Amino acid sequence: MDFWSAAQATAQITATPGTVALPSVTPSLPNGVTITRAIAMMKFRKVSNGDAAANYIDTTTGGPHDPALQVDKAAAGYIDALLLPDTFLRVEGDGIEGGDVWIGDTDIKAKVESGVATTFQLGDDLR
Repeated sequence: MDFWSAAQATAQITATPGTVALPSVTPSLPNGVTITRAIAMMKFRKVSNGDAAANYIDTTTGGPHDPALQVDKAAAGYIDALLLPDTFLRVEGDGIEGGDVWIGDTDIKAKVESGVATTFQLGDDLR
């Protein structure tokens, strides 16, 4: 079963380390279902760079963790669902690149419950 969030028009990553909130997903599962495995997927249409210099995900200049697509349930604490490698999403100056689908391989079933919002963010010193 797939459960998708509402679309989000823009998620802006800046040079300042931080997180980018993404829409939540509230799965609706049949009664009695046992979740054996859950993974996160993220679809995006394009990546644009309005700066004259090339930009990309930079994992070398800060925090204790690599940037990641992260997931949480009921404010229990975010976990990494998909790590973003250094220089990921590189876009040349004033450029636009096509989007893609990211599919994680981390089991996030502990953060998924029927009828409970599962929240997502791009985080851990994302820049």
